Amino acid sequence: MVICFSCDETIKEKLDLLVNKGGYSGYTAAISAAIENQLLLEEHVTKSGKAILLETRTEPPRTPVPAKQAAQESSRSNADREGSGVFAPFGLVEFSSVPTLADMPADDLEGPITPDKWLFGQYNKLLPIKANCRLVGRLLHESPTGVSLQAIAEAVQHHMPDLRKWLSDLDANNDRGREAALATAFPSKDTKSILRYMNQFVMAINKSGVLSGFLAALGFLNRLDAKATRVSLTDAGLRFALLGNPILDQPHTPDERFSTEEIRFLIEHVRTLVPRENAAYEVVLRAIARGASTPESLDVHLRTLLNNACATISDPYLSTQRSGVISRMSDLGLISRRREGIRVTYCLTETGRAYINEDETAVA
Repeated sequence: MVICFSCDETIKEKLDLLVNKGGYSGYTAAISAAIENQLLLEEHVTKSGKAILLETRTEPPRTPVPAKQAAQESSRSNADREGSGVFAPFGLVEFSSVPTLADMPADDLEGPITPDKWLFGQYNKLLPIKANCRLVGRLLHESPTGVSLQAIAEAVQHHMPDLRKWLSDLDANNDRGREAALATAFPSKDTKSILRYMNQFVMAINKSGVLSGFLAALGFLNRLDAKATRVSLTDAGLRFALLGNPILDQPHTPDERFSTEEIRFLIEHVRTLVPRENAAYEVVLRAIARGASTPESLDVHLRTLLNNACATISDPYLSTQRSGVISRMSDLGLISRRREGIRVTYCLTETGRAYINEDETAVA
């Protein structure tokens, strides 16, 4: 049987690498093995709720440097390489408990999901979510029955500032502006920065036992017990961690921060399992399509929605909510920004148009 498929240059390069290493007789063998492994994973998780993956060894990403420094780069120690590789693709031994989304942070979702009910606007970047899933996955490799929030906080403090520095170098070497910067939102070594990052982009729990944090709000990390003494990646968090990433895994293609597979996964996950985020995308995409394509006009539109629902938030908070969802949608390629001096205009991409068109078809 002959089956044809299309792939981008990155996937083709990875296929060539697999075949050239001599582990597969050709493309057919490599692709067949990938399909069989994916099927095994999905069948096992469906039946037992446990994830079993073979541990892999992947060369960690190296800090990008100009060509004239290549010789210096090649002399880096193995210890340096291992330290930078904590976010590289990993393999997990069997871990016994995979939390579901049943214990998601409680929200009042009665009535319209207005901007006051959207995910917090300061959850403004998605690349930290990828790094967090990889980092927690590494911890689960050592502690299959779950990890504590304290252990995650210590790992964040130890590894995330170095990742920020590595991404900052990548930004500098590729002349990225503020909006396109990869290092945005990652913490420095400052204690307050680490605490902010942990509370906002990973998970926190208050005295009443209520969960917060971007990773938890997306349903990628959850508690394994009522007191949250142990937490773990959810099935969705694990699957997202395992997908290849062009920045963490192959920094020689730095223009894309997420692969096509990652974007497809995140969009489908939001659409089906994160109603607050899905509602925000729908509202903003439709508003832009109808002409509210600047920050000012979009805020006016969102204020109208709040007034109609008898909900009240301050103007600065409304702007934060709008800015956050715009940034997240930009990471997913749902919108683009066009600048003329200090004026910013939002534009729908083909992916953004498809998002609302698919939703309208489903409703019909």
